[in-house]
Amino acid sequence: MPRQLQSVTVQTRAPQTHKCCGVVEDVKYEVEARRAKEERQPWIVRKFMVFITLGIMGYAAYVYIGRLCVPFIQGRFNRTAVGVVLLTVFVILYLWTIWSYLKVVFTSPGYAKDCPNPAPQPPLSQPPPQPQSLPLRAPPKVSDAIQFRAPSGETRTHKTETSLSTTVGARYSASDSLGGRSYEDILLRTTADKTGSTGQPMPDAGDLNVLPAPVVSPTPAQRKLRKLFHPQRSKIPQPKFYITRRPPQAPLLLPDYRHCDKEDILKPYRAHHCRHCGRCILRYDHHCPWIGQCVGARNHKYFLNFTEAGGVACAYIFCTLLGFTIHDSILNHANVDPQRIAVIALAGLFSIFTWTLTVSHVLLILRSQTTVEQMVIRHMEERESDQLNRALSFCDFRGKKLMRKEWDREWGKLNTEGHIWWVEDKRKAWEDVMGTSIWGWFLPIGRGVNDGLSYPVNPRFDADGRWRRRSEWPPELQ
Repeated sequence: MPRQLQSVTVQTRAPQTHKCCGVVEDVKYEVEARRAKEERQPWIVRKFMVFITLGIMGYAAYVYIGRLCVPFIQGRFNRTAVGVVLLTVFVILYLWTIWSYLKVVFTSPGYAKDCPNPAPQPPLSQPPPQPQSLPLRAPPKVSDAIQFRAPSGETRTHKTETSLSTTVGARYSASDSLGGRSYEDILLRTTADKTGSTGQPMPDAGDLNVLPAPVVSPTPAQRKLRKLFHPQRSKIPQPKFYITRRPPQAPLLLPDYRHCDKEDILKPYRAHHCRHCGRCILRYDHHCPWIGQCVGARNHKYFLNFTEAGGVACAYIFCTLLGFTIHDSILNHANVDPQRIAVIALAGLFSIFTWTLTVSHVLLILRSQTTVEQMVIRHMEERESDQLNRALSFCDFRGKKLMRKEWDREWGKLNTEGHIWWVEDKRKAWEDVMGTSIWGWFLPIGRGVNDGLSYPVNPRFDADGRWRRRSEWPPELQ
């Protein structure tokens, strides 16, 4: 008698080799979910490092003055004049550092809710259409059920699971509100664009707009056929659309995107919500535990003044204290003071730290960028590098360089034309943050020109805040 046909559901799953990646992705999303539920930190937690910083400054002053300058002034090794000079320079640098630190600690970064007439939630609007310049490729259609006859004569039905785009979208639903993503979600979103719900690497949907079909582990016979009729992927020249630049299409300027659900206000341009402070910060740069609050539009200048003063003071303490300690221990056979060694280590560490911050923030200000905005650009560069590595061979450095130049000719450079708040005049960008007074560039006096409420939009972006191709720029910019 004929065998009856049975319908068996075959679940689609990723290969076991990517199980670890899937676990890592799940952990990341769980951590982000917990962080999203966290409330603002208590005052004592946010200000704890301020007391630690003041304690370190006080201890360094005690050791430098009491263990180095005072013995010299009292006539040790006949260095009275040297001790007076060392003490005078130290006091000047120390007062500069303390002044700058207290200024940045007690100056508000600027809160969006304190602005005049903060707007409530805007009415819902339809999602803006995609621009004509960026045609999207529709994902490949997969039938809901694929019937095939098994060797035993049974008929099985292969049912597909939810598409990867739906799965990823569901994960983003918690963080993607009308107000847009918070700054903590930026890194998470970039990672999720590269991997599916199970952690399996897939083409970047933001770059290719093509999602792969569900993967079923092939049989040994199928593997042999693939080796015969399908050469290795790396040997096949990829089509040009595979390595094209696809900038993010988030409508940064729309009111729906800028609404903050937690404070129920319409955030000004470049404002972000800080989960540590529980407030929306104007021109948010980063949350600094050393000052107990965020660095924003109205205290960024004083933060840079503090890193400048701290860098100079730490370098001075490190060099002078180390030099005289080595000199006295070798030539004068003096015992090494362990407290000097401790301050030398602290001064060297904080000197590197503060000078690194100073240089990086000077470059960011000249580029009209904040730390958060620079992170977005950097991760877009990394995403493009991954795309080039998938399309070209690892050692094809010339091909990758030429492709990047072609992208820059078509779109512009990421750090300049691709930044929505880029200001071409570097002097103006610097004065917007640091002010017009040269003394104010180093001392915590005065304030920046911009108040953090309004910023000119790069004309290379459309009215919704999307980056356009060079051919669509205003004629004078092409």
